Amino acid sequence: MAAEKLTECHGITVSAETGRGWLRDAGIDHFPRRTRPPRSWRERKAQVGALVQLDGSHHDWLEGRGPRCVLRADIDDASRRVDARFYEYEGTSPARDRVMRYVQR
Repeated sequence: MAAEKLTECHGITVSAETGRGWLRDAGIDHFPRRTRPPRSWRERKAQVGALVQLDGSHHDWLEGRGPRCVLRADIDDASRRVDARFYEYEGTSPARDRVMRYVQR
């Protein structure tokens, strides 16, 4: 809100986080949160395979005992079944491999 007021009243454009930082530095540390509309949950798909979500997670999964890798996972919306596998990188070939493994399964 402070950042919006600076822009509106003085033509100064800063990010909301910068505005909050300036207020905190001035000793003002209570900021009202904007209310967001409640999240509406959608129904799960009725049929297995109708919606499959794919995601990759970059992390030092082996905790320094091996190369960094990407955990590629897929989750079926209807069955909630999760399947995952490690890959060297997150790219087209690993994504294609995940899809092919899902279809074959």
